[in-house]
Amino acid sequence: MEKRQAFNPYLPSWEYIPDGEPHVFGDRVYVYGSHDKFNAPIFCVSDYVCWSAPVDDLSDWRCEGVIYRKNQDPKNKLGLRLLFAPDVCRGPDGRYYLYYAFDFMGIMGVAVCDTPAGTYQFLGHVRYPDGTVWGRKKGDQFPFDPGVLADDDGRIWLYSGFYTPAPALVTGFQKLRNDGGTLVSLGDLFLDGRTEEKDGLNYLGNTHGGLLNLGADWYIFYHRQTNRHSYSRQACAEKLERTPDGGFRQAEVTSCGLNGGALRGEGRYEARIACNLWSKDGVGRYDGPSPRKRLKAHPYFTQSGGRKEECGQYIANMRDGAAAGFKYFRMETPVSIRVETSGEGRGTMEVSDTPDFARLCAELKIAPGTARAQPLDIEPGVRPLYFRFRGEGSVNFHAFTLLTG
Repeated sequence: MEKRQAFNPYLPSWEYIPDGEPHVFGDRVYVYGSHDKFNAPIFCVSDYVCWSAPVDDLSDWRCEGVIYRKNQDPKNKLGLRLLFAPDVCRGPDGRYYLYYAFDFMGIMGVAVCDTPAGTYQFLGHVRYPDGTVWGRKKGDQFPFDPGVLADDDGRIWLYSGFYTPAPALVTGFQKLRNDGGTLVSLGDLFLDGRTEEKDGLNYLGNTHGGLLNLGADWYIFYHRQTNRHSYSRQACAEKLERTPDGGFRQAEVTSCGLNGGALRGEGRYEARIACNLWSKDGVGRYDGPSPRKRLKAHPYFTQSGGRKEECGQYIANMRDGAAAGFKYFRMETPVSIRVETSGEGRGTMEVSDTPDFARLCAELKIAPGTARAQPLDIEPGVRPLYFRFRGEGSVNFHAFTLLTG
């Protein structure tokens, strides 16, 4: 039986798990993260859930269910505060400890469980030896987005993550660098000489990466934004390559991050696995003011239903010049291609294996009710596929099919 393929996002289309922190416990990888909701008005409105997969098959993800509810903390009995990015470690006693922060409250909580993905129970708040809650002493740093390390000497190290830009007045109006490198960028900034946000290959926002080590392999887990805002984020991952000095090369954003290689050059692929997306005017940031207003003419990922059984995710609002990229496919035999779209837009869908569309591999007619296949003129080997709409109005891009034989 042929192994199933792994895509980005790697969880089902209806699930929104940002801030993923992956850990290996036993023979499974467990991902702990925040829990967004489709079309939510703010970040992290839902309770914590956990997803896991076998260490030898990162395509087979299983929902472990709710592991901690926000109203379990006595400081949030009404459930009004939001559970932000958590982390988990296994303590020297063999139990599992969940560290979390409520939005911008400025304190950290801890819950405990006997298993990696069971129901965690409130244990307490992080405190100083004198009993004072961390975040309540004068001069405390802001407790936020915990990172936890269980050291091999039995000690637990707790880190707080937050970034606040320094005012220009403080730096003497100098634009200071932030070296240490980039592990992943949603728009593939800093790859191929791409240094300006306007040149990005996807819409930008926070990514909150988490590292996973499996044997000799390393992965960066991150998230993407959907629905033209920052509050419906989805989990993605890419494999990392090491540098000779022991560091990491920046990962390219792909559609096949956990697949162990390129996707098969045949079959039906949902448009939601696009790793690149832009309009004729380029891209923008979702974490700026009024993104839906600023980017109203831009394409975006969205879904058709609110419930799991109704959810159909797709790329909406592709207007003239809008493009979507998918990387990578292993093309081995002559292929035909068919696209599935909706909407009243009319024109053509250009297909290329280069982002500048310097060479067209196919041109498909787009009009209501059309879904005709056409030969795809592409060389054998590992290739990306880029789709660009040319025409009037807007179309919704649902899927494409690669037909062999």
